[in-house]
Amino acid sequence: LLWASFFWLQCRYLDVLELLFAWIGSQLAETRRRRAREERCRLGKKWAVGNKGDGMEKLLSPPIKNRLNIRVEQCCDFITAGLGLVLEDDVTQRFVAPPSPAGEWNLLTRNLRQRNRYLSWRLRTVWLLGWVVRYGLLLPFRTIGCWLCLFMISGVSMLLGHIPDWCFKKKLVELVLRQCFRITAACLPMIRRFHNTEYRPTKGICVCNHTSPLDVLVLMCDANYSLTGQVHTGILGVLQRALSRVSHHMWFDSKELADR
Repeated sequence: LLWASFFWLQCRYLDVLELLFAWIGSQLAETRRRRAREERCRLGKKWAVGNKGDGMEKLLSPPIKNRLNIRVEQCCDFITAGLGLVLEDDVTQRFVAPPSPAGEWNLLTRNLRQRNRYLSWRLRTVWLLGWVVRYGLLLPFRTIGCWLCLFMISGVSMLLGHIPDWCFKKKLVELVLRQCFRITAACLPMIRRFHNTEYRPTKGICVCNHTSPLDVLVLMCDANYSLTGQVHTGILGVLQRALSRVSHHMWFDSKELADR
């Protein structure tokens, strides 16, 4: 019931964000049209007649950046391209986002210096409220929620580890841990959708390279896996030891010659 409540809240939160982004898009379009009208009034009719073809595109184009910003962006592009050639593989390419259009503004922009003079007071108010909600409300709640969920998984694993090896223990561990991981994932800003569940592995060995703790969290929300990986310290080490109490996992230490 708790996990279903978290999931329902996340879906409603995404619906509100979609409506908000649509409204912001309409406000930005109206702002650009207003700028074009002001420029036409300022320049007069002669300029409008002489620039029939591309006059509107010039008026609606994003503000021109200064030379320093252009040079810095070029350096960043070269550095990114160089690192991409060094680290390029078949997996990393799947997670590369397309470049954003030049000069575009969105609600997640951390500052308004570039577009400050072109934004209406409504957009500035929404941006400020979004910043306060993200960093003043959601970030602390999600951080506290993740820490509480990690302690919950450790405590539940400790309790389940004291249960004798009866026939129903494995099913109980799978059911309880799956719900714990789903509650943990609900504290993070993500929506999980599992497709083609008929191909979910049942028995045997599954190989998944370049797997991060976040990937493991998503996988454990769908099924209970026996994991193999590097030994960690800190909170990840506590979580690894907790999971080892209730299910079979294989952790290796690269510092040990035998493990290597």
